[in-house]
Parts: sequence; C-alpha cells; structure tokens
Amino acid sequence: MQEYQPIIEKFGEPFPTEGRRNPRVNPIFFAAAFQQDTQVKYFHDVGWLKMKNGRWHSTSSAAIKIAIRDLILRLMRSTSKSCFSQITPGLLHEIMQMVQLENGAERFPPLDPDIIPVTNGILYWESVSQELKFRDYNQEDMILDSLTVPYVPNAKAPLFEEKIREIIPDADDRRVIQDYLGASLFPANRTRKFLLFQGEGGCGKSLLVLLISKILDPKRVFDLNFRTISSPFGFSDLTTQTLLTASEAISGALCSSRGEFVKKAVGGDYFQTAQKFENLKKKHHGTFSLIIVTNHKMSVKFEGKGQEWKDRMLPILFHHHIPEEKQDRTLVDRLLAEEGSGILNWILDGARHVRSNNWRIELTTTQKVRRDKLVDEIRSMDMFVCNYIRRSAGNEFSSRSAYATYIRHQRDLGLEFLEEAAFYKRFAKSMGTEYDAIGSNSIHGQKIRGYKGFELLD
Repeated sequence: MQEYQPIIEKFGEPFPTEGRRNPRVNPIFFAAAFQQDTQVKYFHDVGWLKMKNGRWHSTSSAAIKIAIRDLILRLMRSTSKSCFSQITPGLLHEIMQMVQLENGAERFPPLDPDIIPVTNGILYWESVSQELKFRDYNQEDMILDSLTVPYVPNAKAPLFEEKIREIIPDADDRRVIQDYLGASLFPANRTRKFLLFQGEGGCGKSLLVLLISKILDPKRVFDLNFRTISSPFGFSDLTTQTLLTASEAISGALCSSRGEFVKKAVGGDYFQTAQKFENLKKKHHGTFSLIIVTNHKMSVKFEGKGQEWKDRMLPILFHHHIPEEKQDRTLVDRLLAEEGSGILNWILDGARHVRSNNWRIELTTTQKVRRDKLVDEIRSMDMFVCNYIRRSAGNEFSSRSAYATYIRHQRDLGLEFLEEAAFYKRFAKSMGTEYDAIGSNSIHGQKIRGYKGFELLD
C-alpha cells in the first residue's frame, strides 16, 4: 500500500469504515489509483486508449471496468477487507466515469501531415535536410494505426520490381506511379492530382492498388463508389481514411456531381459529408489520395478547354495483357509476405522525390501529350461542331457527310473516332447544345437525316 500513500493522504483509505459499519469501497481513491497504475486516455470520437509497450492502443469500456475490478480485488486481498457485494456494474461505471473526467478530450488529434507511421517506428520528413528520417515511437505519439509493414532500410523487392516492369514497361510511367504512391503514404497528399489506371481486364491494373491498400491498412482506405456520390449518405463512412480507391469505375464516373467531388477531394477544397443517424456533417479537407481504375475510356464534364482536368489527371495506360492461365491469384499476399519492407522502400523513394520537389509530379512531353489527348478526345465532338458547322440560311447537310468529315478531323488530330451509330447520337447532342438544333428526316429532297439551315465546312 506504500505506493498509494499520496492518494490515501488526498482522498482517504481505499476501504474506509465509519463507526461499526462494514468497510466500503472508496470510488475516488480507486479512480486515482487506477490512473497511477494504468495510462489511459478517452476521446469522444474514438473511445478509450491504453498505453502498452510504449504505444497507445484502442481498448473498450468493458476492459477498463474489468481492470478497475481487478484493482479493487487485489487491494481487498492485501488489506484483508471484504467488500465483494459492493463490486457492482454501477460502482465500476462510476469509477470509470471519474477516470474519464480526468483523462477525457473531445476529439482524437489528427496525424501530423509530415509523418509516416510504420509498425516499428515513425518516418518523418525533415524540411531542413529534405530527408525522410526514422525514430522510435514514444508516449507523446497519439497514433493508433500504422502501415502494416516495418521499415527495414536496406530491404529489396526484386520480384515486385520484375512484375512492375512487366506490366508497366515505360520507366517514366513507373516514376509517376512511384511518386504518387509515395505521396499517398503521408496523411495529407498535397499533389492535387489523382492516378487514372486505364486498360482492359487482365493487364495488372489492380496489383498496385491492392498493394498500397494493404500496406496502408484498410482503416486508411475508402472504397469510392461513383454510383452513390449523389446519394445524401454516399460518404457517411468517410471518416479518417486518406486513400480513395475506385475500382472498375464506370465511363461516366467523372461527369456531373461525381467529377466535382473528385476535384474537391484532391484539389485542396473543403467539403462536408452527411453522417447516418446523426444530425451533423463531417468536414473534410481535400488532400486525399485517389486512384481510379477503369476498363473504359473515361468521360469528364468541363467548360472551356478542360485545363482543370489536365492539371489533376495522371493517366497510366495499361496494354500488357496477362493470359488468365498465367495470372497469379496469390501474388499480392506473397509479395507482401516476402518483400513487404522492400516494396515500402520502393514507394518511399517516390515519397522522397515528391517531397523534395515540393509535392510536384512532373510529366514528360510524351505523358503530357497522352494526358491532353485523353481530355481532348472527350471534347472532340464539341470541337468538331464548333469548327466545322456554322449557321447558313438555305443550306443543309446530311449526317452521313458530317461523319465522313468527322473521321478526317479526328485523324488529322491523331485522335480515335467513334463508330457511326455512336457518332450520330453524340453529334445530335452537340448540335442541340451548341445551336439548339434538331435534325431533319429529309435532306436534299430525300429521306436522309441531316440538318437544315447549316453548312458543313470542309
């Protein structure tokens, strides 16, 4: 009992007796004794935390009450007191509430934006030396979740690098991916960009997404479903995650409100999401990492030349098809088990590069042409209508002749062109948008669809 003497002097004996009455449990003594024996904290948004092996870990209120009960029983044995009937759920809850008053706070503090917690310590960006440095955890680090692999400075990943070269032969594309994945290790990604993985099924697009998701830990990853973005509670589960992944995104994923969300999520803007069963909204800052994976050509909605998308998009096109009989279903787990720390080092090289470059990810001329081509293909129909169609009273042209001119236009720009049926549908929409025009079923005195009052320029 000697270790509790200061508490006894302040709050009284653990089992005081008044007159001839039986001893009773002194709640305020045990609240103070528990805090002396056990380091705990309470946050309203994450609950109870307990210090173990130099790190804070989540625990439950039931575990706290059991620990308080065990403390009471231990002191009962050492003092030969008998208060068993007093150890009730109400008493344990009362003592726990006292502990919470002393150690409670409203919100769990956010992660420092310049640190990368790993299983065996913390990597932190030192701005003076422009280097990532490593240190052990200490009791001041309020960190619950870390990467799932340890930091081992000299670890290599030969099989991983072999597979990456196979599915992404271009070294510049690998560098862009490496930089972006490195940026995604930090709690806040300030590149203001997103990765777009585009290619047919079976070309290895999902490998990198699965690896970074498992390295970060599922608690930091949010599965983004573009179909539910417009739903009032489409993002109710978005809380403390830092990486958004949209696997198998639909072709129109970046249109309308979905596209506006993407720009906010990565562009540094503030936005709010509604919470289920709560009459409140959670505020977010748009420093998320975002990887969109699709088998389709993406469509985006924009005004002007689409520069806002060119500034945000990092497109990587996958062309290397892996035959189904050669696809390794266990590759991701095997790579993490055998080369996890080496893969982390590969990604950390990207983190160092992007941080020393002030969060800039620079594209080569070839990559910029590819990116611009993707965006320009989206607006190529509007460009065609603006450049090749003009109002002209008394003139008319057929939709078929417009398609022939459109093909020449696309080829001159080095862009792919739509099949004929798809062209007619998109062309009619662009004509309606640009000129409020409706097609005619009779052109040149024949039953041919086209437009009257307009001229087709060659």
